[in-house]
Amino acid sequence: MSFKSTVVLPLIAAAVVVSSAHADRADVRRAVVRARGSGVLHGSVVAGSADRPVRSSTGSIAEPDGDDIDADTRFRIASLTKLFTQVAALRLAESGDLDLDAPIGRYRPDLRAPWKDTVTIRQLLAMTSGLPRELHGSPERGVEYDDAGLAGAYLDAHAGIELESDPGDRGSYSNLGYWLVGAAIESVTGKPYIDAVNELVMAPLGADPVALSPAELGADGLAAPHVSGDRGCDRAPDYPVDQRYSSGGIAASAGQVHAVAVGIFDGAFLSDAGVRELFSQFGTEPEGRITTVAGMVPGFMNLVMIDRESESAVVSLNNCVAEDPNAFMAVVRSIAESMGE
Repeated sequence: MSFKSTVVLPLIAAAVVVSSAHADRADVRRAVVRARGSGVLHGSVVAGSADRPVRSSTGSIAEPDGDDIDADTRFRIASLTKLFTQVAALRLAESGDLDLDAPIGRYRPDLRAPWKDTVTIRQLLAMTSGLPRELHGSPERGVEYDDAGLAGAYLDAHAGIELESDPGDRGSYSNLGYWLVGAAIESVTGKPYIDAVNELVMAPLGADPVALSPAELGADGLAAPHVSGDRGCDRAPDYPVDQRYSSGGIAASAGQVHAVAVGIFDGAFLSDAGVRELFSQFGTEPEGRITTVAGMVPGFMNLVMIDRESESAVVSLNNCVAEDPNAFMAVVRSIAESMGE
């Protein structure tokens, strides 16, 4: 499950990124504590540029007596996973191993779909492929992995569904499209998606690896899911997020997400052309300055906003979901305003 508002989020992003470089740690901490008191924000915030990150956190991993959340606490980041998929694909494109204008069928020749030689990798990344939002019609079902940890063969056999519009005709949010990009990454690298992400994205940034399943992380440091209830934050059932694969399966910390978000501006990591390509894909507001990805699965609500002009980003990961996602957006905006000059 994921959500994205192309109307509200860029407005919030504009408030955040302009001010985050000037943010004072104490101001951010106070703002987060106030937001926690409102019952909406419960997690970790990292904002600013690569050389001036501002970190603050509130709440605990497991209510009521769990360890305190900090910038290294792992969350199920849901659709923020797509940022990692985008960057991995762009890194492969820059090395010449992945052609963004090639059809998905070049990399998944066994894909049982009549459009495999029509829909391109670029269209999948930009969400203009015409594919439906979900493979199975519901976010409650995901991919299945083979013994080698690969999901490509499962998608080859199951993704032969009809397009909802002609490729390139219009934008339409598709988790399935990002699954297919993950499968293409598998084909090019010969590795499971998560291994490829760690090699292509995390290692060059000097960041710790991310994971798909709790088993890869161990029990320590993984935030437990909660929902707002009569007593504040009530424990929610665990959700098999790893099955959401390259569209929503990663577990990562706010610090890791922020490292990727601002790392794209390192010319040794991604070229100017690669940055332009990323800011031409889904989530970018019309002026092409700010890109926003929001993600929610049961018990988690997350947001990353990246500003191309200031080369800064804000990340908010939360393991207690407010009843109204718009309330979460409003609180993030109020925090942004509190960090202003």
